[in-house]
Amino acid sequence: MEWLLVLSGVVGAIAFSILLALILRHQELHLQVELLKRAIRRARAPWAEENAMWKKLNGAVKQIPQDLVEKAATEKQSEKDR
Repeated sequence: MEWLLVLSGVVGAIAFSILLALILRHQELHLQVELLKRAIRRARAPWAEENAMWKKLNGAVKQIPQDLVEKAATEKQSEKDR
């Protein structure tokens, strides 16, 4: 039974080597693998880009001084009162 395990390991290593050689030889296949990786990454976190943009916006908003926010709110309220 051990020989079956060794044989399967050798066959697996040869198959992996052949697949790696094909990927390196054919740029189209390499491009397809890259596209597949991106698709899998996007499927794992479909809104990752949007979440990153929201975090960036949140950081920008937090940097606005509080007195400017209060001033804008009072100006808006005074425009409503007119």
